[in-house]
Amino acid sequence: MKIGQVFRIIFSIVAGILIIFGMCSLIYSFYYFRELWQWDKTPSFDIRVDLSEPGEFSKQFTLNRRYADTHSLYLILPDSLLRESELKELLGGIEASISFLDHSGAEIEWLRELPFDTKTNPSEGAILLLDFGRLPINTYTFRLTVSHGAGALSGVEQRIFMKNNVGFAAMLPVLALWVGILSLIFGIILALLIRLTRKKLDTTKVNQPIAIPDETEQV
Repeated sequence: MKIGQVFRIIFSIVAGILIIFGMCSLIYSFYYFRELWQWDKTPSFDIRVDLSEPGEFSKQFTLNRRYADTHSLYLILPDSLLRESELKELLGGIEASISFLDHSGAEIEWLRELPFDTKTNPSEGAILLLDFGRLPINTYTFRLTVSHGAGALSGVEQRIFMKNNVGFAAMLPVLALWVGILSLIFGIILALLIRLTRKKLDTTKVNQPIAIPDETEQV
């Protein structure tokens, strides 16, 4: 086997690997993007509460993905109520604390008795209460303890939900997409070059003159 044929075989294998790897990267990027989108849009838990009077509310939830960098707690109030009243008037006088318990029922120290407080102005009825770091994959219990309520919220529907904030993980499907596209491009270009080189060699062989023996030189 000639050296040129060996190189063509090697480059053909490399081109095939690049094309297969590129296709797999594209499939992975679309699948991972869908997973992240669902994770980002789906709250870990959603619980109805009543902040108008003292009481305790709890909700068990499970985290089974590692995509989130941080988590956020939001309070949901009717948009009509927020348009008619100031946020301080609605939530004024509330004394409450937030805690998280692990699967064994023990309080997580760095998430123990956090103050109930509004961090930002409401956006479409969602009022940010708390931002905190990533929780490992496990089963947890959210607990809200209201010591003193706000009478202005009496009879108003109130909900608290936890949102998963996707950070660096959101770049992975984009990276996989570009790697897949580049791998496909290089693989296809390499395959075309091999094919063109083979055609050129075949054409050269066809055009070579065939040596015809001279009968006069035969004895």
